[in-house]
Order: sequence, then C-alpha cells, then structure tokens
Amino acid sequence: MPFRLSCLLLLAALCHAPEAQVTWEPIGFEGLYVSEIVTRPGPSNTDTLYVVNRFTQQGGLYRLEPDGTWTQIDGRSYDALEELGDGTFLTRANQLALGVSHDGARTWETVTAIDGQCRHTLNNVHESALPPPIGAVAGEPPAVYVATGSICRSDDGGDTLRLAESGEGFCGEAGRILDIAELPPSNALPSGRLVAGAFNGMGYSSDGDTFTCSSFQGRFRYGIERVEVAADASHPFGGTVYAFLLDSTIGARTVRASEDGGETYEQRHVFGAEVDVGSIVKVTPIVLPDGSIVVGLTGFTRHPDGTGTNHIGGVVWSGDGARTWTLLTPEASGWAGDGVEDMELDRDGRLYVATRNGVWRSSGALPVASEASPEASGARLRITPNPASRTVRVALDLVSPEAANVTVYDARGREVYCEASGARGEHAWEVRTERWAAGVYVVRAEVGGEAITAHLTVAR
Repeated sequence: MPFRLSCLLLLAALCHAPEAQVTWEPIGFEGLYVSEIVTRPGPSNTDTLYVVNRFTQQGGLYRLEPDGTWTQIDGRSYDALEELGDGTFLTRANQLALGVSHDGARTWETVTAIDGQCRHTLNNVHESALPPPIGAVAGEPPAVYVATGSICRSDDGGDTLRLAESGEGFCGEAGRILDIAELPPSNALPSGRLVAGAFNGMGYSSDGDTFTCSSFQGRFRYGIERVEVAADASHPFGGTVYAFLLDSTIGARTVRASEDGGETYEQRHVFGAEVDVGSIVKVTPIVLPDGSIVVGLTGFTRHPDGTGTNHIGGVVWSGDGARTWTLLTPEASGWAGDGVEDMELDRDGRLYVATRNGVWRSSGALPVASEASPEASGARLRITPNPASRTVRVALDLVSPEAANVTVYDARGREVYCEASGARGEHAWEVRTERWAAGVYVVRAEVGGEAITAHLTVAR
C-alpha cells in the first residue's frame, strides 16, 4: 500500500488502548477481491475513496460517491495504485505498464520515459521532502521515489523515472527493493532521511540518490515487505522506523524497529498468536496519527475437504511501539473481511480496509486522542476543534506557576507557531490555520522539564 500517509505527521506520543470496541461495516464489493485502497482530500472537508477491484468482470478503478454508491472510472485491470497528492496518481496496469494521472484519476497517460532498470513491478511510491538535486530550480516539487524492485526517482511528478545512483545492487546485492519511507528533518538528521527495505535487509539515504546499508542485513534471511515511519518532532532522529518482514531464520512474520535513523534495528514482535488466521502470509501495516500502529494479518487454512486454501484475515493494534497487540476484529465486531490487502485512514479517523471479501470500514474513529494525558506535574493540553479548518483553540492548564512553551510543528518538523506562559491556571491561544497546509500537526508543550504532545488535524 501506499505511501499515502506521507501527508501525515506520525508521532510517537502517549498511546492508549481503545476505550470502546471497534465495530465494522461492509461498504461494497462483498465477495470480491479488492486489492488497493486510496483516500485523498475531497470537497466539503471529506475524503474521496478509490479502490481497485481485481480478477472479476467488475474489475477496474472505482470511486466512492457521497451517497454511498460506487462509480467505475476506469475499467482496466490494475495491479497497484498510489496517490501522490494534488490529484496525481501512479498505477501499474496490465502487469508492467506504469500510468500517471494529474487530474484526479480521470485521464491517464503511460509513463514511457523510464530507465531500463526501472521497468519492473510497481511496489510502492513515495513523495519525498529531501532536497532536489544540486542546481535544481528552487520551488520545484519534491522528488517522487518508486520501488520497482530497484529504487527509481522522478523529479517531475511521475512523468519520467530514472534509476537512483545505488538503486541497482542494493547494498552490494541484487536485493529486490519493496518499500520506501521517509524520516522528517530532525536534530540528528537536518535534511531528513529515506529508508528502504529489500529482500536482503534495510538501507538509508540522506541525499535521495546514494543508499547506505544498515547493520540489518542478511541475504536469503530477511525479506523486508513493508517499511513505516512513526514521525515524532521530539525524537532526535525524527521518529521510529518500523520494518515488517519475513524472517526466514524462524519462519515467521516479524516487526523490527530503529530508533537511530534506520542504522540499527531491534526485534519488537513475532506475529502469530494475536488472531486465529492460520499460517500468516501477509502483514499490512499503517501508522496512525498518534504513533500507534494498526496491522492487517492475512493467513490461510485448508478447506475442510483438504483441497486448496482459504485466505482469512484480522486486524490488530499496538500502542507501545509494536511490542504488544490488541485484536480489533473479534467475532462480535461484525468483521467478515477475508485476507487484508490494504488499509487507509480518512481525516475523520475511520479505517478503511480492502480485503478479499470487499471493502470494510470501522464504524467510528479509531482512538487517536487529541487531548494529551496529564503529566506528573498536572499540566494538561487540549485542542478544539479538532479537526479544524480555520481557528483552533490550544489550551494549556498549569497546576503551579512555572515556565511553559507551546509549539506547533508541521509534517516536516518545522515550527509554525510558538507561545509561552508561566502563571498558574489555564492559558489558551486562538491559532489561525487558514494558511497552513492540510495534514496533521504536532502540538508540543514543555513544562518544567516535561513534554506533552498531542496532534492537530487541519482539514480543507
């Protein structure tokens, strides 16, 4: 799935287990295989949902309308769909043909200007904030990176693709690259960093062209399938990197994490006991705006007569850095999705899941709090309304008089607002957000050596 969440600031804040059971509802294509799902900002502060329906006479690209009906907008057989923002999409159709759309998926052109090494499977796409090449005109759009088995780069919004300098022969081996993510700028990494996962381990790049091997390597041992970043403005390296992989040494899907910019990794969890889905064959993760993680687990079991296999799936949640997990799809939740293929979160906090049994949606927002828990000092931070489109109220309640600073950071870790106070009691500021880009922002309060963080969603 998609790097669609590059527009969100994913922070490692204080996380809490869901207070109420998440329930699920089907919203279309029951009994059919839906392989990809994408959300993008739509009119009237809503999101537009796109899905790819595969392997049936109803196959193609569909859009969910406000009245709950689906409209087919392209009847081609898609294998992958990625959204880059501003109405730009990249697709893989008919197995190897890359397509680009700059008008919200209404019309498509085949990407023909592709380096030979980039003519491969479209695995994932990422719009990077790393600086453009030296000599590039200021103000050009961010580079787009495409995992095609190699690391390929586009500096024109996906119209042309070239091989990144060390994209072929990743870390000295022909490791097929499957996913890319980005750490935002931080104290330790002023320009941010790309992290990439391949069949032979993890690597990283600070210039977007030259990739360095991490210490997490092992040919035919570690097959990195997905890479996610939980960005955190207070983290010295910009956030935590999560690598979801098949560890052939133990024959299981696992997750490892890096707290030093992707240079070293520690094992956090071995999947298998969270939900009864048989032998796990696919792990589909998404990081929520509060830094917690939702993972779709897909497994298979034999049919009762012993012939063939039946793909089944479940969804789990972790609020402690992928160490422990809670099941979000127990039998009483209404869930009947088979085989999780993709997941997306809309601006209202609802989770959409593409499965081999249609599209499912959480019946309410997932528990990502916009009010931080009080610290030991008793200080409390509140944000209303949230999401916001114009003016937002940021309130800080101090139990005792002490110096306090409230700072708001955007998705790239840049300061966009700062205020200070010191007197006891509640302090509130009316913050205008009209000129801010839509997305998720970190609100950080520093009080007496403690830090409280919450997140603010700006919707357009």
